[in-house]
Amino acid sequence: MTTTYLLSKATSVYAVAALDQMGGAATNGTIFIAGTAVPSTTNRQLAVRAGILHKF
Repeated sequence: MTTTYLLSKATSVYAVAALDQMGGAATNGTIFIAGTAVPSTTNRQLAVRAGILHKF
C-alpha cells in the first residue's frame, strides 16, 4: 500500500507499507520483504517506510 500527499508543488510526503504472512503448508518457511534488514522469525513480517520528497 502506498500513499502520497502533496505539501506544495515541489514537496510531498509518502508512506509505504507491506505485510507478508505465510499460511497452509508453508508455515515453516522464511519470510523476507525486499528492503528489510533481516528475515522474519515468525510467520508474519511488516515493513513500513515514510519520507519527504523535495524536487529542486
